[in-house]
Amino acid sequence: MKYKNIDRREFNDLIKKDDHVVLDVRTLAEFKQGAIPGAKHFNFYEASFEMKAQKLDRSKVYLVYCRSGIRSRQVCEIMAVMGFDKLYNLKGGNIMYSL
Repeated sequence: MKYKNIDRREFNDLIKKDDHVVLDVRTLAEFKQGAIPGAKHFNFYEASFEMKAQKLDRSKVYLVYCRSGIRSRQVCEIMAVMGFDKLYNLKGGNIMYSL
C-alpha cells in the first residue's frame, strides 16, 4: 500500500493509536482557525514542502488531511513517490471533523 483514502470513522480509529503522525497540510491561516489535536502543520503550498517531506521518518504512519481532501491526496501521492508507504488520506477533509 502506498496510500489509502479513508473516511472519518477509519481516521478516528487510526488516530487513537500511538504509532502515527497527523499532518495538516493546509495554509497557516487555515491551521490557525483550528486543527485536529496533535496535528503537525505541514503547508503544502510552501516552497520548501518537498524538502521538508524528504526529512520525515519513512517508518512512521502518516494521517494526512486538509480542508477538502484534495491537497492531502496530492501530498500522499508525492510522499508515496518519495518512498513513504504508510499513508492515509482523510477523504473529504476536516470540514466538521470531530473525534
